Amino acid sequence: MLKKEQLIVRYLGTERELAEQRLQGIRNAYHEKRQPIDLKLCLCDGSYGDIYEKIKEVFTEKFDLLLLERDEMAVPLTKFAREYHIAIPQNTSVISFGGHELCTVMSPTLTALVYDYAAYASDIVQHMNALIEKTAVKEQTEVFSVREGESVR
Repeated sequence: MLKKEQLIVRYLGTERELAEQRLQGIRNAYHEKRQPIDLKLCLCDGSYGDIYEKIKEVFTEKFDLLLLERDEMAVPLTKFAREYHIAIPQNTSVISFGGHELCTVMSPTLTALVYDYAAYASDIVQHMNALIEKTAVKEQTEVFSVREGESVR
């Protein structure tokens, strides 16, 4: 997607601060590549009903990629796509954050950014030990990986 001339991204989430951090990371990556990007945040209360309504709002305009704050948000998305005959990934690509087993049973299977909780916990312990021992803090381990599904064109 970094090759697309201008990527139009919509982010659906419940936590503004988390969403803005993630979107800033995406903006930075595109800025480094000197490519324009159109990012918009859509907040919901996290209930399936509200997620469904926000998805309806998001789909009133054309976009390339829908980012979901959590894997579970794909459940109302799937319902909406079925009801309104929206083909994923042909009409739009979808990526979620989490990478739980739910991603593998969705149709199409969901591409996800997977959290490596073991690496994250290990980093925290090492950081705490470094603070206690007053030694240099080791650089943080990558705590994300991409699990490719069928939801991205």
